Amino acid sequence: MNWIGESIVNTRQMDLKIRRVFARGRLTKQMVFLCTSLLFCGQASAYDGWSSELSHATGGAIFAGGVTYLADRYTEHKENRAWIGFGVSSILFTVVELSTQGSSYSNRLDIASHVIGSAVGAFATDKWILKPVVKRENAVSSYFGVETKLTF
Repeated sequence: MNWIGESIVNTRQMDLKIRRVFARGRLTKQMVFLCTSLLFCGQASAYDGWSSELSHATGGAIFAGGVTYLADRYTEHKENRAWIGFGVSSILFTVVELSTQGSSYSNRLDIASHVIGSAVGAFATDKWILKPVVKRENAVSSYFGVETKLTF
């Protein structure tokens, strides 16, 4: 079969898979509504105002929190999960932001906002959302428990 015939067969198979997904009810009405509403979204415009930088900080917090969760779940470095989330989020955004065209002041402001949000999101996720990490003090013995201290 030539490449045209193969692409027609692949297109038909993909169409059948999509129809099966809809027939089984895997895509809910909300998901279909969300996908179609994205088609009607307008173009976003950027400026260096308070709400723009707040959105960068919020995006950084959410992205760093997600990376922190993934670092907790899929890596062996659970003690450093907040640093991993903060670093990955900050470095990726910095690389993307510096690769775009724009004024250097605007880019630096966006990067600073994102880095601050990444720090808050990563360390808040580490401290208040994920399970605590049990750290070993030395290789001979381990300790697990709760310490309380009361000063008079």
